[in-house]
Formats: sequence, structure tokens, C-alpha cells
Amino acid sequence: MKNISLLAGLLITLVFAGYTSNLGAGPHHKEDHPFSHGDEQPGRGMSVKRVMRHLAVLDLTEEQRAEIKTLVKAGIEESKPQRDALSALHRQMKELMHAETADNSAIKSLAAEIANIKSDLMILHINKRQQLATLLNEEQRATLNRIKDQRMLEH
Repeated sequence: MKNISLLAGLLITLVFAGYTSNLGAGPHHKEDHPFSHGDEQPGRGMSVKRVMRHLAVLDLTEEQRAEIKTLVKAGIEESKPQRDALSALHRQMKELMHAETADNSAIKSLAAEIANIKSDLMILHINKRQQLATLLNEEQRATLNRIKDQRMLEH
């Protein structure tokens, strides 16, 4: 009976360790992915190339392209301290998750820090999106809204 309990405990530990080592490793989430990556980094996030690729359907003027590129670059720079901090916190969380004993208070504290930074990044992202919308004409905004609505239905 004791061997079965030990085996069950070991199996649960291995399954949990495998699960937690893959947290954030999916195709849409990298360890240091919170909000944006520069053009040189792959993955989801607000890169200039990615934004311009998504906006290609809007038939932007050269002036709009230049203003949007400037806006996106500013967003990337503004979010860099938070993204760097989030990356460090994710590494710390991985260490806590792989520790032999769980430090629940440290995990909760770290999770709260991560949540605060993510909410700050979300606010920054929303503000940049709203600024971007002001650079578009009425027809472009309507097209963008239709695309957003379609994507929301897909997810």
C-alpha cells in the first residue's frame, strides 16, 4: 500500500512538473511575452511589422503609415520596463513552482505583482490602440471595427 501511495505521489508530481514547465509555452505565449516585442523578436506582441501587416487592408497613406510606426515604436519603448520586469517575475515564478516545498505567500505575492504589471500593460495597449484609431479616417475605422468583430467571433 505504501509503495502504491509513493508511486501515485511520484506520478502526480511528474505530471504537475510537466504541466508547470509548459505553462506559458504555447504558441501564443512566450515566457517574456506580456505585451509587445520589438521587430527583432518573434512571437505575439505589438511589433511594428505585425501592426503594419494587420493594417495593410486599410489602404493607409504614407503619412498614416509613418505616424502609426512612430506610435507603435513609442508603445514598445514605453512598455519595455514593464516587459522586462514581467520577464524577471515569470522566471521567479518558475523557480517557486519547481521548488521542493510550495511557498504559498511568495507565490501569491508574485502573482499579484505579475497581475499589476499586466494590467498596466493592458492600459498602455488600449491607450495606444485608441490613439491609432484617431489616425484613421472614418472608412478605415469602420473596416478595422468589422475585422475586430470577426476576430472576436472566431475566438
